[in-house]
Amino acid sequence: MRNEKKREEIRKEKEREDKHENKNNDRVFSNIICVLGERGREREKEREKEKAIVPTIESVKTYFLEQNFPELEAIKFFNYFSSNGWLVGGKTPMVNWQAAAQNWILNAPKFISNEQQPNRAKHLNTGTDKDYSEPL
Repeated sequence: MRNEKKREEIRKEKEREDKHENKNNDRVFSNIICVLGERGREREKEREKEKAIVPTIESVKTYFLEQNFPELEAIKFFNYFSSNGWLVGGKTPMVNWQAAAQNWILNAPKFISNEQQPNRAKHLNTGTDKDYSEPL
């Protein structure tokens, strides 16, 4: 009977040691996964940067002229995306600037206004016959 108790105690002790060892292994594995995950994210960011090709103003102008679109719109397109760091939606690096330019060309007519901007100076409520001796 005592032998059985000793065997049971030994078995329980081994189980405790195994659990402790497994916990340590789990911590090590989770640390490895975290490190690899960070490296993977860094590599992914590097790939995105490599994919993002920034065009020159000349290549943008050439593309817009080939599409029979004004050079002024090419300059607007280039300035807009240059100011945003060639990011789409403020987050994602642009992969294909020609596709973005094509969308710009498609959407540009929505923003072109044929109405002449009003001259605000003409709409002031002032007269030429002012009498400064009269109180307001």
